[in-house]
Amino acid sequence: MRKKNFEIEINGLRGIAITLVVLFHFEIYPFSGGFIGVDIFFVISGYLIGKIIEKKPISFINYKKYILNRIRRIFPGILVLILISFFFFSLLLSPEHLISFSKSVIYNLLLVPNFYFWTQSNYFDISSYFKPLLHTWSLGVEYHFYIIWPLILWFVSSLFKRLVFKNIFLFFFIFISILLNYYVISFGPVFENKLLYGKFVSDTIFFLSPFRIFEFAFGYILSINKKRIKSLLFNEILFLLGIFLVIYSAVVFDKNTLFPSINSIIPTFGAVLLIFSKNSYSSNIILKNKIINFLGTISFSLYLYHWPVLIFYKYYKYFKISF
Repeated sequence: MRKKNFEIEINGLRGIAITLVVLFHFEIYPFSGGFIGVDIFFVISGYLIGKIIEKKPISFINYKKYILNRIRRIFPGILVLILISFFFFSLLLSPEHLISFSKSVIYNLLLVPNFYFWTQSNYFDISSYFKPLLHTWSLGVEYHFYIIWPLILWFVSSLFKRLVFKNIFLFFFIFISILLNYYVISFGPVFENKLLYGKFVSDTIFFLSPFRIFEFAFGYILSINKKRIKSLLFNEILFLLGIFLVIYSAVVFDKNTLFPSINSIIPTFGAVLLIFSKNSYSSNIILKNKIINFLGTISFSLYLYHWPVLIFYKYYKYFKISF
């Protein structure tokens, strides 16, 4: 069953996504925008979760099984990461940074790590080198999508039976989500209202789930619209366009790029095109080769551990450590 449902092209796309993230974190030129690999992961999650949800009718029992499967898939790795990180960083971090690290552990266990890091400084600041679990912010967004998305679909399915109406709703949902990005951006660089006073607008749209959910929705649209174009030439053009959009985002974007906002549409749409045209000849070369698929297979573990290892090295090498 697992072999039947396995899509090697999606695994290859995971490999591309994790490669971009690692290149960005290790500051390998010219991948100043490699953080868009996370957005590719969000599109993939929307696509795969959509396939899971569409196979079974929505019910409380199926929802419970679905959530338990998500827990079994993600939490063992997260808990091991937390235990290993806590052991090593408790020996290394200063008291102040250890307190901050401990708070990030608690917020991870509460499934809202993105909320915690939103309350801290900017993702791209030098202070990121003091945060071994900073990269788990994206898992917080994933958690919220896993929990909320089936409930949204439950509501949509009860309203619309025909696929065309579901598509209209989803595109409207995407439009509203992007509009929400720009509504928040209109407040300026820093919020001045009482509720969010002093919080950076750029951090708000970067870390919090409502401003990212449209990327998952794009993936879900792919899962419910199964028809594909048969023209080999057209598929080839779409795939190459998708690769171009992803690479363009990875090398042109940087820490000064307002993100997600409309800028995230570029890598998101690139990922959509790569999945849509996965039967092209170029896909066989790029997404099905052994190296990129190996990276895709270990992508979750590589994502979990590459950042703490990098932070441990930088903290040890560049900061004065006392007994």
